[in-house]
Amino acid sequence: MTTLDFGPVVIDRHYTPQDAATQPYPLLPLTVPPGTRGLTVTQEVTPDSATVDLGLADAAGVRGWSGGARRAFTVTPTDATPGYQPGALRAGIAVLLGLYHIPPEGADVRVTVHFHPEGSLRWYRGDLHAHTWHSDAHGRPATLAAAARDRGLDFVAVADHNTVTHHAHLHDPILLPAQEVTTYRGHFVAHGRAPLLEFRLTTPAQVQEVLRRAAKDRLLTVLAHPSPTCPSCDWAWGFEDQFDAFEVWNGPWLTLNWIAREKWLTLLDRGHRVPPVGGSDRHQAAGWPDPTPPELQVGSPTTWIRAASAYGGDLYAGILAGRTCVSEQPAGPLIDLSSHGGQLHYDVSGPPGGTFTVYAGRDVLFECPFEGPLRGEVPVRAAAYHRAEVTIPTPPEHVALARGRWPDHVTDAGAARSVRALSGVVWP
Repeated sequence: MTTLDFGPVVIDRHYTPQDAATQPYPLLPLTVPPGTRGLTVTQEVTPDSATVDLGLADAAGVRGWSGGARRAFTVTPTDATPGYQPGALRAGIAVLLGLYHIPPEGADVRVTVHFHPEGSLRWYRGDLHAHTWHSDAHGRPATLAAAARDRGLDFVAVADHNTVTHHAHLHDPILLPAQEVTTYRGHFVAHGRAPLLEFRLTTPAQVQEVLRRAAKDRLLTVLAHPSPTCPSCDWAWGFEDQFDAFEVWNGPWLTLNWIAREKWLTLLDRGHRVPPVGGSDRHQAAGWPDPTPPELQVGSPTTWIRAASAYGGDLYAGILAGRTCVSEQPAGPLIDLSSHGGQLHYDVSGPPGGTFTVYAGRDVLFECPFEGPLRGEVPVRAAAYHRAEVTIPTPPEHVALARGRWPDHVTDAGAARSVRALSGVVWP
């Protein structure tokens, strides 16, 4: 296994008055090592008569600004120096300078960047898609939190439709703020605390503008249930590759989730690195305890995220890094898939049953019965990606129920096997 270098990165620049006149806000792009949780930036400027402001930017815009008030700042997924936005380190991260005053002889600037390793990671289990009475469910946020705890979850995202009024009522730390942008041609979930995103979308250009707005607000966007389970559920706008993650599994597997999985696999085949997640889409009941069958409750399916903590920022960083797994229930199965030294390592735990299959792209690389905990390795193939699943044959009576509800969309091939667990993706 390669040892990652988290040693300081030193960047030296010399700026002239001409530089200040032509490009007063230069960027110093950073290459962030995998496994980085945060960073600390320090700045030295000579001579003392020069004033060079300090900030941070990424592909979405300015992330923080000290001006000349500070010579250092720190950003992590859960906390940051005042004036800076905490959160995962996104694409295009760069130190932002402001050449406020450069004397005639010029100024020398030294920027030192210390990357903070993630340290110890563990699997957290939760639900990334649930609703309360702030939209079309009957349960309060507190009831949803109780239901999530009852099922052993570490987190649950409250993604009420086209509103953020619930954000003020998420007093339980297990509840994460989100909003489901619900249009008449598809939905997506935006995770994080931010103002309401526009949902009255009628053109692709408007959809793209809302996605840009979400990126600027540092929200984590997930394409929700892209299958025709309801008239507006399937996603018809395009831009599927512009989301941070893909809800491959929404509710019970037989609610046409194989259609969503096929769309996700098509993205992977095209080279797009989009992590898989799941969500129960539970519209929480008012009563307690929850009277519905477990397979319809919050946490079915469960999204597992390997992260530094169960705080939102660390969980979102884990998703962006691709450390996810989706299982049928909070007990699992959990598939931990990774690649080291030309070998694909797998560790499968949870209730046994079915077949464990490892894929190299679309091809089966390895297959065996899942009769109990599995741990092993197989050689990595030359493929665009590797992934794994645990599946079981679908009972004929369950197929008949699904076909009765969606006769135009249930096929023998799609419904023949039900997924119990679906791993994250291992890319080369």
